[in-house]
Amino acid sequence: MFKTLLTSAALFAAAVSVAPNCALTQTAEPPLGIPMDRMGSGTTWIPDAVTLPSRRLLSGAWEFMLHAFVFGQYDKQSGPRGDSQSGSLNWAMFMASRDLAGGRFQARTMLSLDAATVTPSGYPLLLQTGETYRAQPLHDRQHPHDFWMELGVLYERPVTSGLGVSLYAAPSGEPALGPVAFMHRPSAMDDPVAPLGHHWQDATHISFGVLTAGIFGRQWKLEGSAFNGREPNEKRWDFDAMRLDSYSGRFTVNPDSQWSLHVGYGFLKSPEALTPDESVHRLTGSILHGRKVGSEGQWATAAVWGSMRTRARRAERTRCCSSRRRSLTVPTRCSAGPRLSRRAPRSWCCRKVRERSTPSARSISGTSRSATSARSVVWAALRLGLVCAVP
Repeated sequence: MFKTLLTSAALFAAAVSVAPNCALTQTAEPPLGIPMDRMGSGTTWIPDAVTLPSRRLLSGAWEFMLHAFVFGQYDKQSGPRGDSQSGSLNWAMFMASRDLAGGRFQARTMLSLDAATVTPSGYPLLLQTGETYRAQPLHDRQHPHDFWMELGVLYERPVTSGLGVSLYAAPSGEPALGPVAFMHRPSAMDDPVAPLGHHWQDATHISFGVLTAGIFGRQWKLEGSAFNGREPNEKRWDFDAMRLDSYSGRFTVNPDSQWSLHVGYGFLKSPEALTPDESVHRLTGSILHGRKVGSEGQWATAAVWGSMRTRARRAERTRCCSSRRRSLTVPTRCSAGPRLSRRAPRSWCCRKVRERSTPSARSISGTSRSATSARSVVWAALRLGLVCAVP
């Protein structure tokens, strides 16, 4: 089975990005002197030593910025679960900033045509999971991004010489939870495919409904968000229903110009449409490093970690193993004696809950119905032996 899953993949991609940053005279000192180049996706930070390619323009009191990527892609994933496809991955970010009421106001939007250029079902990517297509969970494919990847506003204002406050609101945006989204991460922005850990680490970078407040110093930032925990639906060209039913917090430290570290926690209410009764606790962490190479080059490295735990499944397992175990009996008859009863072992009860609550995991791993039946027969035989052995 592992030979099937880990077969080789052939991939060709060409990336075209806008020119590097142009030197501009800032209209005013940014809040606490923090450079705008530190900003990643949403309200995240990246190391000051590395930058994202962009074009900037001053017009009166406004500063405009354009950041865009276009990948031409031929993707071939071999093996019985693989596929091949040609297409294009693309996104463009537009930002307008100006001074306002003693602080800095910023309006931004990020758009993508992925749903048209890599089809509504996305593109082949072995072992990838997350979101749905035609009411079925996607696996071995990466879903396309929504057209409205981001539409929001950010306001930052210093309150003392070393402390500032920020407020971010977005009909479509990114809450304070994960690391910098991979398309804005300096170490991953040139990758033509999404990381396999995307849905454990930074999948909330498109959330329809986000409100984030934070405080920050020159080298640290503490933020909290209320946001929509549901993953985007299959309609990629419109806005999903907006709600603030989930929450998160994130702490970021930039100790010097070459490093950026973060830890985050979030509670996501009903993130998956196919399992609406399940909510998720997510923990994330990242270490980003970057440095200049020569006069125009740069080197970027990232270590990113994410973990999820499903609340509904844990609660059901607890109820099963504490209360149901006490009442569940396994009657049988031994040929050598009278009818006997014995309580079902704890492991049997918990295993049944796991099998019912994770159908998608079984389909991904390729477990067959006959294998499940074989395990049931083996267990029944063992159970009979245990009952018959009771004196």
